[in-house]
Amino acid sequence: MIDETLFQYELLNDTLADKLGVTFMGAYPTANALLLNIPVVDSTRWDQYVMNLTTKAWCDFTGWNGSCMAVHQEALYLGKSNAATRIWSGTSDFGNLITGYCTQAFTSLGTFIGNKYVNLMRPFFTTTGAFYHEIGTNVDYKIDTGFAATLVDASTGGTWDVSAWDLAVFGDTGTTYQPWLTPLGKLGQAVSVKCNLASNKAAVEWIATEIVYETGGVL
Repeated sequence: MIDETLFQYELLNDTLADKLGVTFMGAYPTANALLLNIPVVDSTRWDQYVMNLTTKAWCDFTGWNGSCMAVHQEALYLGKSNAATRIWSGTSDFGNLITGYCTQAFTSLGTFIGNKYVNLMRPFFTTTGAFYHEIGTNVDYKIDTGFAATLVDASTGGTWDVSAWDLAVFGDTGTTYQPWLTPLGKLGQAVSVKCNLASNKAAVEWIATEIVYETGGVL
């Protein structure tokens, strides 16, 4: 259900369109999102500001370069000068990998006293097929994108480290994948788990993470 936040933004729609050149502002209920299509470079590039209607969190999308958008029969379409394309659908970007980066909220792991060092992490993913992932940590409210290793192929139905990407038979819809991993460890009082994901085969959700860590001194 779309709450009053959407309607508050819709009241501003005409004003935003006049001042910012917004070519689309509306809800996409399938993804529970509010989208604004914003011109970045006049007549040549458009980006999207997107709000999660449940959490009220904002992010921006790039690469969907179209001058207008529309929702039709619960599907989202992007309009260009010579074509209309269905977007936010399927598991690939015209055959290319869809990639994502996420960093979770920082946690003191129960106490602000003393440093912590994460030894192991076990992320819980649900997936409809093969995907690549890498996982790591940020500490003490400093964000970086460094990881321990390259993306790892998580083939849910084949044999780990044996089945060939693009050839293996993968598991059923909603398969849970929960590997124990060694992150690039960092020392700090507050810890945030971060993850890179990439796939052109599957819909992937990161639903939880368990961590094993050591505690140290104050300094």
